Amino acid sequence: MLRQEGAVTRFAGQALPNYDPEELNYIRELIAEHHQSTHQPIQFAAFYGDQIAAMVGYPSLGLSAYAGLVVATLDAPANPISLLTP
Repeated sequence: MLRQEGAVTRFAGQALPNYDPEELNYIRELIAEHHQSTHQPIQFAAFYGDQIAAMVGYPSLGLSAYAGLVVATLDAPANPISLLTP
């Protein structure tokens, strides 16, 4: 899901929050701890961050706004169209 959404966000040119390298490393570590989770509230919190997760009654993971989306977008290919070709 993160790979797909990162590519979509990059393709759309959506503006996202900027995090310094230390914060990005922290985000990556926390997301890695929950990477295999199939629990929707955990996935939601990892993707959107604590503040938005709390708005819908989901648990906090210690993540900033749009943490997972920011990391996924940074990890997406510079040319997301390349994902569509073999």
